[in-house]
Amino acid sequence: MTPDEIKGMAVKLLPMPDGLNSAEQMYFTTMRNLSFDWRSKRISAEQAKREGFMARREFDKNSFDLKLWQHTTTMWGKIEMLATRFAKEHTMEVADLFFRTVYGLGENWRAVKPREETKDDTSE
Repeated sequence: MTPDEIKGMAVKLLPMPDGLNSAEQMYFTTMRNLSFDWRSKRISAEQAKREGFMARREFDKNSFDLKLWQHTTTMWGKIEMLATRFAKEHTMEVADLFFRTVYGLGENWRAVKPREETKDDTSE
């Protein structure tokens, strides 16, 4: 679901849809509560709008953090699998796979030639 769809359901005071991740659930409940408070005249429209903008900004941050966490978890799972495989096999193929996984390199990472050193690059 898009953030606008989540907000749309929340401001209509509908039940939370199934399958939302933690960032989406927090955004949904925040927007539903803001809508309810505004309708009950507990907060002004200006305050509801201001807090809605803050909630959206935090939703974007929380969504990014969640994606980063999922990526990191997947990456470490692959690293562990390759480390175990390397401990058993000790081959250059597995070492290359491990190196590529750790550093997020593409399949043709060795195709990139290193830069030639010049006299200015060396610190003699």
